[in-house]
Amino acid sequence: MSLPTVSVQLYSVHEQLVQDLDGTLGRLRDIGLTSVEAFDFVGHADRLVAELERHELRATTGHAMLVEESSDQVAVLPWDATFRAAQTLGIEYVIDPFAHPDRWLSREGIAKIADRLNGAAKAAADYGLKVGYHNHGHELTLKVDGQPGLHVLAELLDESVALEIDLYWAHSGEADIVELVNALGSRVKAVHVKDGVSKADTMALRVPDGQTAAGEGIVPLGAALDVADHLEYAVIEFDKVDGDIFGAIQRSYAFLTERGLK
Repeated sequence: MSLPTVSVQLYSVHEQLVQDLDGTLGRLRDIGLTSVEAFDFVGHADRLVAELERHELRATTGHAMLVEESSDQVAVLPWDATFRAAQTLGIEYVIDPFAHPDRWLSREGIAKIADRLNGAAKAAADYGLKVGYHNHGHELTLKVDGQPGLHVLAELLDESVALEIDLYWAHSGEADIVELVNALGSRVKAVHVKDGVSKADTMALRVPDGQTAAGEGIVPLGAALDVADHLEYAVIEFDKVDGDIFGAIQRSYAFLTERGLK
C-alpha cells in the first residue's frame, strides 16, 4: 500500500490567500507540501491552477457543496459547474464539507443526504471524479435509533462515495476516533488532521481557544492514523489557531512526515 499524501486545506490560510496568493502558496511549498485541498474554487479555477502549477502544488481534493443547494447549481446539471472546475484543477475527490444539523434528526433526513451524494457520485464519474463527505461534530452527537448519524449515512451510501473524517471534530463530537475510523474502514480515503486542548461546542460549530498543531493536544491522532488502512490523503487544517498559522502548519507537517507519511 502506498503511503498517504500530506496535504493542507487552503481555508486554513484563507485570509493570507486574499492578501497574497502567490506568496502564501510559496510559503506552503517551502514547508514541503506538494498537495493542497481547495475550497470555494468554482469560478476561479483557471487562476488557481496556474498559481498552483507555478509553485509545483496540486489540488488533489476540494471542498464544494453537493448536498445543500448553492448558487453554482442549475436545474438540469446541478453539479456541472463544480465538476468542470474540479477537472480544471485536477482534483480527484470533490468533498461536501457540511450538511446542516437539521438534516441529521431522522433516518429519512439522512437518506436524503445519501441520495444527493449518491447522485453526485454518479454524475462525477462522467468527469473522472469521485465524491466524498466531510464531517463536523453533529453527525456523531446526533443519533438515530441510538446510532450516530454518520454511521447511518455510511450504510446508505454507494460504495463509490468516500468519507473524509475530520479527526478533531469527530473527537469533539464524542466519538472514539480510533473505533470510528476502524468501523468506516475502506470508505475513509482522507482525514483532516488538527489538534486541540479542550472539547469543542460542535453543535454550534464554535472553535475553542487552543486549537493546536497536530500532536500538541489531546486528540489521539496517531492512533487513528494507524488504523486508517485505506487512507490516501492526510489534510492539515485549522479553523482558527493562536499565533503563526504557517508555524502551526509546519509543525503539523513534521508530525505527519515523522510518522512516515509523504
